[in-house]
Amino acid sequence: MPAIAYLHIASLSFTVFFVFLLLSKKGKSLGDYLLMLFFSFLAINYGTMLVISLDHPGFTWMIEISDASVFLYGPLLWCYVLSFTEIDFRFSPTYW
Repeated sequence: MPAIAYLHIASLSFTVFFVFLLLSKKGKSLGDYLLMLFFSFLAINYGTMLVISLDHPGFTWMIEISDASVFLYGPLLWCYVLSFTEIDFRFSPTYW
């Protein structure tokens, strides 16, 4: 196993742990759900990096999902910040 794979495993486990911490929180707000979604996409990206570093041929479809999820990081973080800075933030068609 390459040494970089250990870094990918650690990053993936910390990200999944953080998602589970947010899932167990009581009284979740919209921002918490957006942060969970952000870290879920980040976990998908870390999982893909792990598969690539291990040269596993069966999961090449994950590369397509990982490449597409990178474009969601910015809008998710933007909506996360808006959910805490605007009063009564709701999704509207202008945000989509």
